[in-house]
Amino acid sequence: MSISYPISHLNSHDLIGLLEEMNHLIAELKSISSQHFLPLSKKIKHYDQWVASNTDAKRSQEWSRIITALQYHDIIRQRLEHIEEIHTSCIHEFRQSSSLSPIEQTAYIRFLPKIVELNHVQLQATNEEFQRVAQELETLFVEWEQEADWTHSVTHHCARSAADFHATFTQASVKLNDLGTNMRVEYIAQELPLHLERIYTMESERTLFYQVFNLGDRQNSTIDSDNIDLF
Repeated sequence: MSISYPISHLNSHDLIGLLEEMNHLIAELKSISSQHFLPLSKKIKHYDQWVASNTDAKRSQEWSRIITALQYHDIIRQRLEHIEEIHTSCIHEFRQSSSLSPIEQTAYIRFLPKIVELNHVQLQATNEEFQRVAQELETLFVEWEQEADWTHSVTHHCARSAADFHATFTQASVKLNDLGTNMRVEYIAQELPLHLERIYTMESERTLFYQVFNLGDRQNSTIDSDNIDLF
C-alpha cells in the first residue's frame, strides 16, 4: 500500500528543537499525572481496610469505582511514553540524516507530517481521558466528604490536576500545530510505516492509528486492552 505525505519546510535543527520541546512538555504531563494519581493511590491503600470494616456494600462498591479510576494512571503514562518514543526516534534520525541515504530515511523522517497528525490525535485523546478520570474521581470523593474529612482536600487536588494537565496539553498542542503548519504541500509516495503501528500497544491507541491512516477497522490478537491492574 502506498500513501503520500508532505515534506517539511523546516531544517533538521529546527525540527529537533521543536521535537525536544514537545518531549519536555510530555515529561511535564507525565509528572502532573504522577503527582495526581500516586498520592491518591497511597491514600486509598491507607484507608482501604477502614472502608472494608466500616461501610456497607453500596459504599464498598463506590470505593471500588475509585480504585478502578486510579488504574488509569498507567494507561495515561503509557500513552504519553508512546508519543515520546516516536519523537525520540525522529530526533535520532534527524541527527543522523546527513549520513543516511533517502531509502534509509523512510522510517520516520519522510512520515513526519503524518506522525505529527497521529501524535496530535493521540495527545488530544490522552487529555480527554485525563479530564474524564479526574472529574470522575472528584465526583466520587465528593460523595465521601460526609464520612471522611480527608476527601475534601482530594476534590481540590483533582480539580487542580485537571487544570494543570489541560494547560500543559494546550502548550504541547500548539507545538504540534507549529510543526504541522510548516509542512509544504509537496508529496512523495512511501510504504505505510507498519513499525509505527507496533509502538501503539493499546486498543484505543490502535483505533486512532487506523483512523489517521485511513485503514478502517482491523483486528490484531497482539493488541492489549486498556485495563491495567493497580492493586
